[in-house]
Amino acid sequence: MNFVVPQNLDIEDTLFWGLSVRQIVYLGGASGAAIAAFLYLPSTFAFILVAPIACLAALLSFYKHNNKPISFLLQSMFSYSIKNKLYIWKQGASKSSDIKIKIKNPTGITIPTETHNRNLKSTSLI
Repeated sequence: MNFVVPQNLDIEDTLFWGLSVRQIVYLGGASGAAIAAFLYLPSTFAFILVAPIACLAALLSFYKHNNKPISFLLQSMFSYSIKNKLYIWKQGASKSSDIKIKIKNPTGITIPTETHNRNLKSTSLI
């Protein structure tokens, strides 16, 4: 049996005039906000309010960053900004002088089992 596997899963479906549902929603919301601003506010304040909304709607609708909609980038920025970024170091973990290396030696050759700081300093490049 032959099965047809779709190859273009990352392409959005278009509805009207080559615009996808996401683009129509962003542009429709911005145009609704613009109409409401011009109806209920004086024209000077409406222009000041509508200009950033129109720019944001155009950015969300048409701009792609790394072939993904800009909404993914904005969502990542928002989630990173609200996450907890405090890393608490837990003291009491093993110290470098307490570490001992245990190696099974099938050949009978003696292998040193402790790491000394002088050996590390002699092998470092600094």
